Formats: sequence, structure tokens, C-alpha cells
Amino acid sequence: MRRFLILIFSILLLNSCQSNQATNTSAFQKFIVDSVDYERLQEKRMILNYSSIENGVDSLEIRLWTSLGHTDLNLVDILKYENNNWHYSQNRYWYSGDANFPNKGSKMFLDSAEIKSPKLDLAFSEIIAKLKAIDLRTLPSQSQITGFSDNIADGEYYDLEVATKNYYRHLFFHEPRRYSDSVNQRFSRLIKLLAIKAK
Repeated sequence: MRRFLILIFSILLLNSCQSNQATNTSAFQKFIVDSVDYERLQEKRMILNYSSIENGVDSLEIRLWTSLGHTDLNLVDILKYENNNWHYSQNRYWYSGDANFPNKGSKMFLDSAEIKSPKLDLAFSEIIAKLKAIDLRTLPSQSQITGFSDNIADGEYYDLEVATKNYYRHLFFHEPRRYSDSVNQRFSRLIKLLAIKAK
């Protein structure tokens, strides 16, 4: 009888461990490396009246935010799957305000914006295949590259937001096309895919 109880207890214990492992792997994951840069990005999101995607979306949404050095021109390319359709848009916007936000508690204000929904050179199935090859889920932020040193002044700055129903990722890159390592090159392929393939 004692052996039987030990056997039942062992089966229940193993079953419990497997259930906990399944729960932990399917839990929603949030990946934010730089909280100051993330807060600055959220301020831009609010002035453009975009919804937050940090708690996930039903399918997929990718936002590539681009800042052009010491200018006030900014861009955001958005690719998302919503209501059984793919949507792509480009927003060029200008804002003003204290560049020290959020450290000084100041605010930014939208000056003007121009939104387009261009056609893409590639079919969405090809875009998804290319996104899978880039593997956004495992792509680290530039500051996490082992031995990386950003030695370029000014240039283009990129914030990437990726949201699915399982995870949210925020990555930051500066002039990735100038570096030859595999991580910067993966991110450069994403830039080319979203920002250059529009016509």
C-alpha cells in the first residue's frame, strides 16, 4: 500500500511540474532594455494618439520609429495584422519640446504629421517569411551586443516595437547599417524591409 501511495504521489508531482513549466513558457513576456528611451518613445506615441501595444496585440504589430539626427523630422513605419487584413502605414511627423524629456519632466508637442499607406513591393507572405528569417523574438538590442562600441556621432536612431499575443519587445539601434556584425545586419535587413520597400 505504501509503495502504491508513493507511486501516486510521484505521478501527481511530475504532472504538477509539467503543468507549471507549460504555464511559465506561455506567460506573456515583456522585453525593455532602456527605460529612459522607452519613456521617450511612449511620449511620441501619445502625441501621435497611437494605442499602446506593450501589453500585446491579437496577432502581430511592428512599429519602426526613426529619428534623423539633430533634425525635428521623425518617421514611424507600422505593419500590423488586424481584422483579418494586413495594414501598412508610414507617418512622417515633426514635434517640438525639451530634448531632455523625460528627465526634466517637460513635454513634447506635435507640430505636424503626414500619414501615407503605400503599396509594398513584396507580398505580405514574403514579408512574413523575411521577418521569420530575421527572427525578431531573439534579436537583442544594440547595447546588448558583446563587445559592441557605438563610435558614430549623430545619424539615424531606431526604436523597434514588436507585439504579439505572447510578447512585447522594445529594441534600440543607432546607425546599424554602419556595423558589420550579424545583429546589426539583421536589424538593417528589417529597416530595408519596412522603410525602403514602399513605393
